[in-house]
Amino acid sequence: MRRAIIITAILLASCIAGRADQTVTESYRDLIRSHGHPRAAAASQAALDFCYGQTGDIRGLADTPAFKQCMLGQGFRWQRTIVKGKAAPTNGVDDCIAMDMC
Repeated sequence: MRRAIIITAILLASCIAGRADQTVTESYRDLIRSHGHPRAAAASQAALDFCYGQTGDIRGLADTPAFKQCMLGQGFRWQRTIVKGKAAPTNGVDDCIAMDMC
């Protein structure tokens, strides 16, 4: 019984990890030192940490308007969102199976 539970947990974890094939990257512009030397990476990381804590957003997902407003208050303006990888199906079924194209 214990072995079956462990195997099931491993299979479930591998299925969830298999869906992590899409990355979202947000790009922000430094407003405080836009023409001079940019602030250190630690300053932008501190602003990100602060805004993630304030808004409760999850890293790796697209930023919400509240998060973008928080970053603006920290001196960083949102520029663009870059999505890389295959998008997850919206209907909960694999697109290949749903469209009978495989």
